[in-house]
This record gives sequence, C-alpha cells and structure tokens, in this order.
Amino acid sequence: MPVDKFIVSGERGLKALPHVIGKRSVNVYSHGGTAARQAVFTLGWDSKPDSDWGRYKGASLRVISTRPELHRPTENAIRKALGWKPLEGGDDAAE
Repeated sequence: MPVDKFIVSGERGLKALPHVIGKRSVNVYSHGGTAARQAVFTLGWDSKPDSDWGRYKGASLRVISTRPELHRPTENAIRKALGWKPLEGGDDAAE
C-alpha cells in the first residue's frame, strides 16, 4: 500500500493537518526521530493500539515537519486528531 506524505512547513499546514488525518483510517503514530531541520511522524492502523496483542496494518501517512519550532505543535496536532492527550508542556499551536 502506498504511503502518502504531508509536509508541515508553516501555520497553514499545521491548521490543515487535522483534516488530512481525519480522511485516513489511522489510530497510532510513531516518531522517526528529529533531525535539526525536520521531524518525521508515521501514522498507521493497529487493531488494538493499547495492547501488545494488536496487529499493526502498516503506515498510511507520513507527516514531515520542516521547521524545528513546528515539531512539537505538529506532534500535538497529530495527538489531538487521534484523540490523545497533548505532550506535556503544550505548544499546541493547532488550536
């Protein structure tokens, strides 16, 4: 299955991110590490996300944050779209 990508390079991309995530069947994400200039978040589907017994179906969306000041707000926007609590410390610029 092809993996779509969405690039967040400014406030406009950050505001569009919840809509982009909402169009996909995703319920988990992983953080691919932060380089100095970009952060990569891989979103996919797991049949039981809170259990070791789930079955990961694979990635369907990769979100790339291109500016360091947007990494944390991007992650918080992803968490909010998935119905998770934001990271401690806030920086929830997606509101």
